[in-house]
Amino acid sequence: MATDKIFKILYLPVQIKKRAFISKLLLGYLSLQYGYSFVIGKRTSVKKIALDGPDGIYLEKDFFGKKSEYFQKFHDRNIKFYALDDEGLVFHDDNEYINRRVDYESLKYMNKIFAWGQRHVKILKDFLGPKDEEKVILAGNPRIDLLSRIGEYTYTKEIELIKRKYNKFILFNSFFALANGIRPIESQIKRLKKMKTNISEEMLQYWFNFYLYQKKLYDLIKEALLTVAEDHSLNLVIRPHPNERVSTWKKTFKNFQNVKITKEYDVFPWIYCADIVIHNSSTTGLEAYLLDKNVIAYKPVSSDEFDLELPNSVSVVVNNVNTLKETIDKMRSNTYHEDIKDIEIKKQIINYHVYRGKKLSSEIILDEFNKNFFYEQTPIFKKSYFDLTINIFFKFLYFINKFVTLNLKNPRLIDEFPPTNKREVKHYLNCIDQYFGFKFKIKIIQLASSCFLVKKIDNT
Repeated sequence: MATDKIFKILYLPVQIKKRAFISKLLLGYLSLQYGYSFVIGKRTSVKKIALDGPDGIYLEKDFFGKKSEYFQKFHDRNIKFYALDDEGLVFHDDNEYINRRVDYESLKYMNKIFAWGQRHVKILKDFLGPKDEEKVILAGNPRIDLLSRIGEYTYTKEIELIKRKYNKFILFNSFFALANGIRPIESQIKRLKKMKTNISEEMLQYWFNFYLYQKKLYDLIKEALLTVAEDHSLNLVIRPHPNERVSTWKKTFKNFQNVKITKEYDVFPWIYCADIVIHNSSTTGLEAYLLDKNVIAYKPVSSDEFDLELPNSVSVVVNNVNTLKETIDKMRSNTYHEDIKDIEIKKQIINYHVYRGKKLSSEIILDEFNKNFFYEQTPIFKKSYFDLTINIFFKFLYFINKFVTLNLKNPRLIDEFPPTNKREVKHYLNCIDQYFGFKFKIKIIQLASSCFLVKKIDNT
């Protein structure tokens, strides 16, 4: 346990490690310069630590689901709530986003809500109305901060390993969490009912119809990728969504030596190293565009109801296999050229949907945090020894699952947040520090399963 006097504590829960852990670690690293210490890690562990821990700032990863019960417990103390929506950048339409991702009972506890871009700001302000619209802050997201030289420094090790192993390759980022999900669709619908207060039958039917559309699209995209993979002069890397089954992809491409199926590493180093990125309605298409990559949105079928237009609109849209192969050939030979008008339109789209100002998103978020005042406190962080013991079991499961696919009732237990140790946290903090050069002396204490307290050690 730690007993040093600390003024400000920042709680940074993460649900899916590969999506948000490093970006939240970046935010935590930058908070050290303002006198914060921070607790980061698996969402359930961070929440437990915060419930028994000192007062501070809690940055929630979204604002939907039945959270008001534990929010009230925090609210009775001097804990300040803020939120961003890690999955709030790409969605079908404004109403669908509100119905699926926004819960007023959760929002009412928030001091501020950080929006991805101008469109997100408008949606949230319209929902909250004049009384609470000042809660919405245009800030972007720390994930966007990483789509720069910061990310290049942070993922140096992964970038070197990928380049050495794959050289030149085409990356397909899959998004079939419904059609090829770790959980069957019935289980996903049941979970949605539990998490979203008063969800309508109409919305549940919408998700089932989306599942049917995804199944059709999944089969068509597999066929196209099989055709592309017949050209053995290229390497194809397929990276399934965090909530997808890997086994189905491996079965499809078992006879192709030039195809690799992997969930290894975060998405940034894969996009950074890829020559071409292929996707359909995936946020990774937008991230690839921001990293100045050749991006193809493969759309063998279309749906006004289900296609995600934002990532598709900043990509080269292709509708059939022959055109897909021709476009790949041109991009590989550097003979593909876009119309100047199309380039300008894409810039305008990005500027409307994604904050990309002079200040980092992390800095804007910290500016808001710094408006709070906390008295000096002597916080006691209670280590969860039961949780730490369970963590050993999860490490064992994760290790075995690398070699033998385990038939787990809830695979998300190890897929969403693989076991993490102090050495890994220190490694990434050191990489981030290579870019910023603050040279913080830090101490890392593991408090629970994949959950850590990070604090700066004063030189005095």
